[in-house]
Amino acid sequence: MARLGRFEETRMQTIAETRLPNNAFVPHPADPPGLPYLSGRWRTDAAIFDNEFLPALSRAGVTAPLIRVLRRTMPPCDTDFVFTHGDLYVGNVMVDPVRVKVTGIIDWESAGFWPEWFQYARITYGVNRDDVEWKRLLSRLQRERGTIKYADQGRVWWDAVATLLEDPESERARTWLRLLVDFLKGNVGVWTLREYRKLR
Repeated sequence: MARLGRFEETRMQTIAETRLPNNAFVPHPADPPGLPYLSGRWRTDAAIFDNEFLPALSRAGVTAPLIRVLRRTMPPCDTDFVFTHGDLYVGNVMVDPVRVKVTGIIDWESAGFWPEWFQYARITYGVNRDDVEWKRLLSRLQRERGTIKYADQGRVWWDAVATLLEDPESERARTWLRLLVDFLKGNVGVWTLREYRKLR
C-alpha cells in the first residue's frame, strides 16, 4: 500500500484514465441499482460530492440540512489521489504457507487513483472472520504509520454516509456527524474520533 501510494494523479481515474468502478465509494448506489462505475473522473471535492454522493443521498431521502453537514465534514480529496489496489480482501493476497511470504496480489479491477482517505476507510471492512482479522491488522499498521491524511475523518464520514443511505433517520449517523463537527472545530481529538463506533 505504501509503495502504490507513491504514485499520484490529479483526478479520480483508473491507470488507463477511465472511470473507476464504484467499489463501494458511494455505498449502496441506487441509480440505477448496482451502478458499477463512478459517473466521472473528478478533480475537486465539490465535483465528487455533487456528482457522486449528493444524488445517492437525495434519492435515499436524507434531509437537505443533513446533506449540508455531510458536505462540510467530507474529508478533503482535492488533487490527493493515490494509486490504490481497492480490494485487499484476504482472498486476494497469495501467500506461500511454507515460507510465509506474499507471492502475489490478484484482482486489480478496482485499482486506480482514489482519495487517500478512502484507502484507509475501505480496508476497515472485512467480509469474513479471517478477513476481519487481516483488515484489523492492516488498518492498525496504516494508523501506526500515520501518513494517510484524513484517515480517521474519512472512516467516520464514510460510515455515516453508508448508514444514512440505509436509514436516513439514523440517530447513530447523526451522532457521528456531530462528532466530526466537533473534531473539525478542534473540540475533540483524533483519539475520540477513533472511538466513534462506541457512541450511541
